[in-house]
Order: sequence, then structure tokens, then C-alpha cells
Amino acid sequence: MELQSREVNGVNGAQRGLSRIQPETRTGYILLCTLLWSTIVFLLVHRFVLTAVVVEGESMTPTLKPGDCCLVNCWLPLFRGYHRGDIVVIRDRERAELMVKRVVGLPSDSVQVRGGQVYINGGPLPEAYLPSSTFTLPRKWGNRTYAIARDCYFVLGDNRSASEDSRSYGAVHRADLLGLISR
Repeated sequence: MELQSREVNGVNGAQRGLSRIQPETRTGYILLCTLLWSTIVFLLVHRFVLTAVVVEGESMTPTLKPGDCCLVNCWLPLFRGYHRGDIVVIRDRERAELMVKRVVGLPSDSVQVRGGQVYINGGPLPEAYLPSSTFTLPRKWGNRTYAIARDCYFVLGDNRSASEDSRSYGAVHRADLLGLISR
């Protein structure tokens, strides 16, 4: 009998040790872990998958207007790449700012601006997203043909008269493209 009594006391002693943690403390610990993991997941998603930008400036009007809030899909280009006509967010390392532009030239393409029209690989670029009255000036390139390097993209703003784009600073390297605008 005495032996059984000690075992029961041992079990009771173990249960008393577990019950020393207050239920409120356990609940607080669970809430703290949930908050910590939620924050980590949010930061990872915000940085590497989906983020938001607010458009400033007139370079993408009429497609995007100043103050428009857009989602940037950073994940999709890893699987499908960038296509002609995609609206992208670009990191300008010199000015430490972000820009929104449209991809018109892909790696290894040749781009020429003449007569107010953009030509890709010798043929006119159909730009249904622009008003028919849009006139594209060549800027510093003149009528010369620009050959796009591997891993680079030629980008233009939809508001060609008010856009600083690849006509001013050349093609943009893929590493400077943050993602696609999802509207």
C-alpha cells in the first residue's frame, strides 16, 4: 500500500509542476508566438511576393494617374518572365526611388524611334494601350537603332512627352525590375 501511495504522490507532484504555469501565461505565450510568426510572414510576403506602390508623376497617364495605388507582383516574373506591354516597377539605384514604366523592348531586340512611332526589330510596335494621337520623340538616340543587351529591357512611359525612360537612360537591367503591376 505504501508503494502505491508514493506513485500516486509522484504523479500528483508532476501534475502540480505543470499546473505552476498559469493559464493566462500560456495564452500570452501562444499569442506572442502567433504575433511573431504573423509579422515574419507578412514581411516576407510584402518584400518578396506582393507589395503596394502609389503612383507619383504623370509619366504613365492615361493608364495610371498620380495617386493610383497598385499591387506589385514580385513572384510572377520568376516563373513567366517579363513580356512586351507589361507595366513594371523599376528601382532607380542612382536616385534611390521607384519608377513605373511599360516594357516595350525585350532582351536581344532592336528598338528604333522614328516618325513618332516605336519600331521593334524593324516593324512598328502596335500600342493599343495608347491614344492614337500619341507621338513618341526619340530624345538622345535620334533615329539610331538601339540594340538591347541580354538581361535588359527597353521601357517607356505611356505619357511619352512627360516620361523619363529608356530613351534617356538606356535599357534597364532585369535585376532592377521589382515586379509587375497588377490592377
